Amino acid sequence: MSDENDQISVPAPVREIDVFYRKAEDHRTVHSDGAWAGLSPQLDIQISFFSELQPMPSKIRHKLLGNSLGPEVKRDVEIGILRESIVTVLMNPIIAIQTIRLLQQMVEKVREILPPELQQDLDKALASPISENVNPNVSGT
Repeated sequence: MSDENDQISVPAPVREIDVFYRKAEDHRTVHSDGAWAGLSPQLDIQISFFSELQPMPSKIRHKLLGNSLGPEVKRDVEIGILRESIVTVLMNPIIAIQTIRLLQQMVEKVREILPPELQQDLDKALASPISENVNPNVSGT
């Protein structure tokens, strides 16, 4: 004989869950002037973000004035622009699609805030051809 109090209660299905965000110990914020993208051997999307910098001298020669450095005599430096890869991110195509949508939402938020004369730059970027080497400051990319 079964008592009504002996029945097993089934919990209601979970409809919500908390997701917590924490920065990794090595997390850092970086600036990007552009990006390069390709496919990894495993067919993940590979995107490298870079900063454009003036190359630092590899060597500078100074005159010696006693025990102190005197004026610069010679500088060895590469001529051009240095694109320093800051970080490379690998993601599967589904995550890439979700990231594209997120970035498009952020661009639309910027568009809502920008005065009309500055929105022209966004329109120009949207109309330009897509390149693996993305840098809005260099024509043709």
